[in-house]
Amino acid sequence: MKNIQLVIFIALLNISCNSNKNYQIINGSAMGTNYQVKFNNTNNKSISKSSIDSIFQKLNNQMSTYDSKSEISIFNKSKNNLKISNEFQYVINRSKFWTKVTSGAFDITIFPLLSMWGFGPFGSGKITKIPERNLIQDKLSFIGSKNITIDNNILIKYNENVEIDVNAIAKGYGVDLVFEFLDKHNMKDIMVEVGGEIRAKGKNKFGKIWSYGIETPNLNSKNQNSYDYIIELNNRSMATSGDYRQFSMINKKIYSHTIDPRNGYPSINNAASVTVLAPKCIDADALSTSLMILDINKGIELIESMDDVEALIILRDETSYKTIKSSGMKIKTYKNN
Repeated sequence: MKNIQLVIFIALLNISCNSNKNYQIINGSAMGTNYQVKFNNTNNKSISKSSIDSIFQKLNNQMSTYDSKSEISIFNKSKNNLKISNEFQYVINRSKFWTKVTSGAFDITIFPLLSMWGFGPFGSGKITKIPERNLIQDKLSFIGSKNITIDNNILIKYNENVEIDVNAIAKGYGVDLVFEFLDKHNMKDIMVEVGGEIRAKGKNKFGKIWSYGIETPNLNSKNQNSYDYIIELNNRSMATSGDYRQFSMINKKIYSHTIDPRNGYPSINNAASVTVLAPKCIDADALSTSLMILDINKGIELIESMDDVEALIILRDETSYKTIKSSGMKIKTYKNN
């Protein structure tokens, strides 16, 4: 359900040469995308790239549907229950929480539907025809987080056909783990970004609040460095979902890769992208996907009902775009040169 990178960590206030010898930058690849970590190492503790990579590798071993030996892949292939790690348990329990809050718009048991629509590790890519309704209905018969539970570290499936996918929440969790690792080691001015999911606190090396760009979606544009809005982050996380980097075109109609687990079809709420701010990135991640599916007004109502959570939704019609945001969402307009 999740996007290819939609939010790019932009230059503006956050790049250039480093005059602070304590300022550390680590770049790498993880979770099917790239990551960047920045922090002020004022106590000169050794924070290596390998220590960051090991966090991501552990998550990959637990939750990657692209790794046939991961915990999640073993569970999906098995008709039996499986003992799972504490981290995987946390992600599943948090996912089930958001399933309840969103009335089923967010659901990790959606994996079979993703494959049917051509997405995920077993998808065929961009499909050329809509799956038959009876096949979708068959998959829906075992979609639903009620079909899984955890008991004494054991992940239990109540239907042997159940398969799960946590890609819509795992990147956010990875961001949180790395951020908390650095925070635990008393690093200052931390920024962690994985494939557009971000968590930051403090200021960048120029003494400015961390700033990030949001682009207006364009299905035909390959330019991922064109920004229209600027969002500042301090002690917050940000996640963005959208349909314009990954979609199928069938009979000249766009079909989003964000599948509604309640009916088995791609989202039709006209949201081209959704950006959510929240204290933890795992929650921003889940909510950005959920708002791609929920009715727009209901989605905003949900955001307004929660403390310290905000959202920016960019809607698409046939000829233009418009934005809707929660009451506390602060954005700046950015003029491209």
